[in-house]
Amino acid sequence: MMPNLFFDTYDEGERNAIADAMTVMEAAFDPVFGEAWTAAQLSGVMMMPGTWLTVVRIDAAPLGFAWCDQYWMNANCYCSRLIRCGADVVSAKHCCATV
Repeated sequence: MMPNLFFDTYDEGERNAIADAMTVMEAAFDPVFGEAWTAAQLSGVMMMPGTWLTVVRIDAAPLGFAWCDQYWMNANCYCSRLIRCGADVVSAKHCCATV
């Protein structure tokens, strides 16, 4: 049986969506470098107008997320995804773009 893939988009800081994004964020960034955002930082960004968060889940497990904001003439987008082998995370990829 194929797993169910869900894309849910939020335009404000919904607590469960931020928690799922943080699950991906913490797995995607090595804590040694301090690059991962905190839940408070992500919640703060989500209060800005023109900002949205999309969380990708396989069944109920978070697989990736993207948060984007459109401010003035720029659009910024941050994405992160986990590469899983069964229940184990084997790798993580992330990117950031400004248009």
